[in-house]
Amino acid sequence: MFEPRFPAALDSTIISTWKRCQYQAFLKHFCGMQIEDSWDLHVGKAFAHAMEVVRKDFYFNGCSEDVALLNGEDQLIADYGPDRPSEAKNLGRMLAAFRLYHRLWPLDRDNGLVPVKDGVECRFAIPILGVLHPDTGQPLMYAGRYDMKAEEKGGYDPFSDFSEEKGVWLVDEKTAKRPFGNWRADFDLSLQMVGYVKSVQILSPDDHIEGVRIRKLFVGNKELTSDNFHDVPVRFNQNQIDDVWESIRITAEEMVERYKQFLRGNITDLAAYQRAYGNACNEYNGCSYRPICQHHPLPEYQEIRWNPLDWDN
Repeated sequence: MFEPRFPAALDSTIISTWKRCQYQAFLKHFCGMQIEDSWDLHVGKAFAHAMEVVRKDFYFNGCSEDVALLNGEDQLIADYGPDRPSEAKNLGRMLAAFRLYHRLWPLDRDNGLVPVKDGVECRFAIPILGVLHPDTGQPLMYAGRYDMKAEEKGGYDPFSDFSEEKGVWLVDEKTAKRPFGNWRADFDLSLQMVGYVKSVQILSPDDHIEGVRIRKLFVGNKELTSDNFHDVPVRFNQNQIDDVWESIRITAEEMVERYKQFLRGNITDLAAYQRAYGNACNEYNGCSYRPICQHHPLPEYQEIRWNPLDWDN
């Protein structure tokens, strides 16, 4: 097994994995043990890169809408790679979703959400107060990225009665095959979304932040229509934001202390990083590390360490 190292920074993925199953987090994020690549993650990154190209070309690089959209399509095709016709998210469907997205939410300077300066593919890293990285001794950072930081223009926002002052929205696009459960409620207490808002409060305290608009795209249904696309506005009160941020700090402290105890040899990996033995073993088509916990032969794996501060990923 690879040498355990504490992640360079924490993000919502690492923390959520830790909360789901500490041993899974240990293998994946501390040891860099990667068993299989996620096709859905690959497609989502390709779609996000295409959206980044379109927005930067149209809003900041002086391109016409037609040229920007063509450039975005070219980027999607390049990043997607060889087509997988049998996949729900095959190249044809992703291109169709890309085009329909911009018919529903056109690139419009006068009536819509328009990115602020440097407001496309936004990245942040904020210190978790009082917590030091156990390997470097520097402040441990909480990092992330979201797709757009935008201002409302015209009469776009139907929820504007919440505040007389027009503010900024953070926009995050998510592609999925189909709806599952009460998916809208998944964002009401989302660590990921609250982290986005907290980053703006820390890094841009003068901004009036409204919340997060999640653009959810279901691309696995047989026919792509506007019914597959949803714009879900989520607002958080300050108590929620403070509670989630404190939860992140407490979890970070726990992760650091367990790691230190493990390195000192005071406790074994199984004592330091507990196995869930529950829903985490079966959700999302089953945990990739099940053979390890079943004491079966190790599957093939490679070393890939997810670094939230490596913004070229």
